[in-house]
Amino acid sequence: MVGLLLLALSQVSGGKPEPEHTADTQAPPVRVTPKAPEPLSAPASPAPRQGVSPPPASNPPPAPKPAVPARAQAKRGRVAVANHPPPAAPVVVDTAETPEGSSLPEPTPSEIPPTTEPSGETYVDQLIEGVEAEKALAEAREGKGGLARYGPGALGVEYRYYDTRASGDVDSSLKEQGVGVFLRQQTVNFGRIDLRAVATDQTQDPGADQGSGTGFRMIQTDFALNENWVMDNLVGNFLAATPRLIAQSYRLRLPAPVIEGLSSRLRRGDTRIAATIGKLGVERGRTFLVFDDERRTGDIAGVAVTQRFNRQWSAGFQGWSVKDATVDGTIVDRSSLAGAVQVEDPLARRMGQLHFLRDDDSQLGLWADGELRPGLWQHNFGIFRLDPNLQWIDNISNVNNDREGGYWTGTYRRFRLRLGFGADYYETNLDDNPTLVGRKVTNSFANASYQLSRRTNVSGSLSFVSQRQGAGLSSPDTDTEGLRTTLSHRFGVGTSFWTVGFDKRSGGLNPGERTELIWDHEWKAPTTDRLRTGIQYERDEQQLDTFTQTTLRVLANRDYDNGRIGLNGGATVGVAGGGMNQDGRSSNINISVDWRFSRNWKIRSELTWNQNVAELSGGQEIRVTQRTVFFSLRYEKNWGQPQARLGRSSGKHGNGRISGTVFLDENRNGIQEPDEPGVPNVTVYLDRGYSIETDGKGRYEFWPVPAGEHQLAVTLDNVPLPWGLDDEAPRTLEIGARETERLDFPLTQQNR
Repeated sequence: MVGLLLLALSQVSGGKPEPEHTADTQAPPVRVTPKAPEPLSAPASPAPRQGVSPPPASNPPPAPKPAVPARAQAKRGRVAVANHPPPAAPVVVDTAETPEGSSLPEPTPSEIPPTTEPSGETYVDQLIEGVEAEKALAEAREGKGGLARYGPGALGVEYRYYDTRASGDVDSSLKEQGVGVFLRQQTVNFGRIDLRAVATDQTQDPGADQGSGTGFRMIQTDFALNENWVMDNLVGNFLAATPRLIAQSYRLRLPAPVIEGLSSRLRRGDTRIAATIGKLGVERGRTFLVFDDERRTGDIAGVAVTQRFNRQWSAGFQGWSVKDATVDGTIVDRSSLAGAVQVEDPLARRMGQLHFLRDDDSQLGLWADGELRPGLWQHNFGIFRLDPNLQWIDNISNVNNDREGGYWTGTYRRFRLRLGFGADYYETNLDDNPTLVGRKVTNSFANASYQLSRRTNVSGSLSFVSQRQGAGLSSPDTDTEGLRTTLSHRFGVGTSFWTVGFDKRSGGLNPGERTELIWDHEWKAPTTDRLRTGIQYERDEQQLDTFTQTTLRVLANRDYDNGRIGLNGGATVGVAGGGMNQDGRSSNINISVDWRFSRNWKIRSELTWNQNVAELSGGQEIRVTQRTVFFSLRYEKNWGQPQARLGRSSGKHGNGRISGTVFLDENRNGIQEPDEPGVPNVTVYLDRGYSIETDGKGRYEFWPVPAGEHQLAVTLDNVPLPWGLDDEAPRTLEIGARETERLDFPLTQQNR
């Protein structure tokens, strides 16, 4: 009787610790989660990513579609990139910071198996179910206090300082400091709770402060309403994403707005229902991102429903209603409705999607995508048309309207050979408006990669872009042809990469030719974890003059004291000649130090110095010297159980670390140069069951990862077109005990 009374009291108390087991009571059953929830929102703004979301691994996120050959390779070491964007804090995955926008990555209904055919592999929550549940109950019985009695959790408190100054033709300064508090708590009865609260203060001269403010977000996931329905909730400022089935296609994407409000989602089997309400805004800041509703106005409300009917058919819709939003310089009330239908046949290896978008002015957008995979080939193709005045939400979150066209890409893969082909055509000014410039644009490309031996690889690409006069105002016709080839060979002292590129511009206001020669070498240096050197020569012959530039660069990093101290550095020196205002020498130096001086405390400092940097001000080139300092001090504490390992275990002993960068590979050499920015907000998947978003410099990190073989992949939700991956297939790498493996994802322009 006493046991039954205690059990009844525990059900009434909700989040209280479970009672001690007696002969009349049983341990709570192990919860099996065969399906992953759909994210409340897509990745948010470009802020440092410091939380990892481990969703159920039995239903992985959608496998990315292969496109054209990849250039990314797994490399050891830590990133050290000298770049112009403001420094950001390092990626830390074993802390409590709330994810920037999304709570859990997950598949669309099209990737979720039918309930009648459950996956053969089920996922048992690593945090509190099974053996760990018994451990948590034992700790509660022993009288351990604090939040640990409710389950595992973590706390993070961080201070960040950012200071940049420019001198030369123009003097300016910007200083910002911020404080953030991050809390994560797993509970037995109410799911997982993530809290994020930040505040910043900014001063700049000249100009008004734009980064001061506050930000707050609370995410609740996996809250079971009853035996059938599960709820996820978001409160605060976040990215209100449209479900992936509706928003994502091979050629077009629907952007997600930043709002401050509330979003809730219900999940049952293959059904998803979501509702969102709030006010529009933007996120800004150099230390932490805070919500700002002064530069963006309007209230927003939306409803979304997705449903998988069977193994082949899925459908969904998203409706948004906006009040007092800014569209084309005016304040309006607007509503829009988007939807999608998908049919796929996994056995025949084919898939098709039909999307539509309609606003309350009867403007319509239609696009269809298809995929075929016969044998060793994969074909992606589609057509699209978007009316001239079609609107999605407002000026900030809108679609590229006033265009129609089609595309096709094909890839072929064998053991050593990879081939890629593609063509894209579109027209603008569909209404023949005489006050607008209409264009007819054709992009085509072909590329190939062949593994000559275990040590040698050769690749090359051809591209052609043609722009012709369309309806409306006249404009000159232009043609651009490009040729690029790369040879890599692994020597005893490291791997060398030789690249030759050539571009020719015909027609237009500034025809010319551009030649590029690059040599890079990744050294096997015993004194460093990574050492890379390179030299690049560029010659641009224009109609009015000729511009040349030679650039030398070096990147290095070294870890000390079993990874507790990390030293990273990079330097670039460029000498330019020719041109009207481009003569001179520029240099860039970047040094950063990471030091975990105790179990709970960590310091990061970074110094960037740019000399004689060319900038545009009022249409004129100016020369400035920039100095940027970044500093952060972070306290981290975990409770409830040891840090959960990320990724699937292969049975091997020991843990390692996986890190890398997602960046815009402008010269297509697969290597991040100092002037090639990282891409924030990109979701990186580990073993299709864990995810993390890149920070402000495009960096990511998984730790601790079980030793063995793992797969990594990325999604391109927030990547601007036409940038994409040459090969979206998952990458595989092997990691050993106490080792750090590096895997970069270079994004290239897919229309070249």
